[in-house]
Amino acid sequence: MGEVGIERDTFLYRLKFWEIRAIERGYRKRSRKLYELCRWQTFWLMHTGMADVSKLGIHTMSDLMPLPWDDKDFPGEELTDEQIEKEREKIRAENKKKEAAE
Repeated sequence: MGEVGIERDTFLYRLKFWEIRAIERGYRKRSRKLYELCRWQTFWLMHTGMADVSKLGIHTMSDLMPLPWDDKDFPGEELTDEQIEKEREKIRAENKKKEAAE
C-alpha cells in the first residue's frame, strides 16, 4: 500500500494496530529532519538583517514556524482497543461495498 509497499490484505487484516503505528511513525520521522533544516535555515537567514525579527515576536525557531513535534503531547492520544475495532469494522464494511460493486 502506497509508499510503504505492504500488500493491501496484509495491511488491512493481518497487521496489528501497533505495527501500523510503528510503520507510520518511521515514515514521518524521515521527513522531520527536512522540516527542521528548512526552519533552522530560514530562521538564521532572517537574523542576518533581512528583517527585524524581534519586532515580529520571533525569538526562537518555534516562533517562526511551530512544528507538531515541538508540542510535548505529540503525537497525540492513542486509540482504545474498542475504537480500533470500530475503525476496523468500518474498513471491512467499505471493502465489502467495493467488492460487491465490482
